[in-house]
Amino acid sequence: MIRYANDLAIKRKAKTGKILTLAGFGIVIGSLILSVRENQYANSLLIVAFVATIIIQIGFALTNRWGKSPRTDELIDRALKGLDSSYSIFHFLLGANHVIFGPSGGFILVPSHDQGEINFRDGKWWQTVRRRRKTKQKTLKNLTSEAAIEVRATERALRKVLTDGESTNLKPLLVFMHPQAVIHATDANPQGVHYKKLKSFIRKRRKGASVSQNKVLRIARNLGMGT
Repeated sequence: MIRYANDLAIKRKAKTGKILTLAGFGIVIGSLILSVRENQYANSLLIVAFVATIIIQIGFALTNRWGKSPRTDELIDRALKGLDSSYSIFHFLLGANHVIFGPSGGFILVPSHDQGEINFRDGKWWQTVRRRRKTKQKTLKNLTSEAAIEVRATERALRKVLTDGESTNLKPLLVFMHPQAVIHATDANPQGVHYKKLKSFIRKRRKGASVSQNKVLRIARNLGMGT
């Protein structure tokens, strides 16, 4: 499998997260110390400390998404390890975060970190979590809407890099990333699969509408990722 990703941007975001977190903590500590020593500026310094806590939260968010390993894209790559070079995956480049092209067509991979037993019935996704003697069930209303948003974002991105108006037959695929998620959704729309079974799912759809390697190379080149 050929992997396309802006790894420099990923590293930059991870580094930015660390810098913002450390800077935020430094500002908070410094503001609190100064507010004790310089009582006349206490109110202003407390405002500065409050702003710094927002900076810390932004830093945490960036670090959690980009600075921790394995990231979601790394887990997906591991799950798909072994696919041949007729498959190509794009991470954080095509509107949606993860898009794979191959003999089975194009799939927009939409990660979900929900755990427990996942079912699809009556046109809705349901989550059942059992903890000790209690069973909690709720609808996962956001999954279908997130998939639709990812599809629209990818279509917009592809219109910019494929000027000939060619179709890529993109289909959304929910990928459940939590190790303890159990999926029961044979007739789901969009379809869903546990990430450990992702490669098998993709391979079994070899009879789908293929996306040519020339088209994939053209996409990569227009994104500045190919030669």
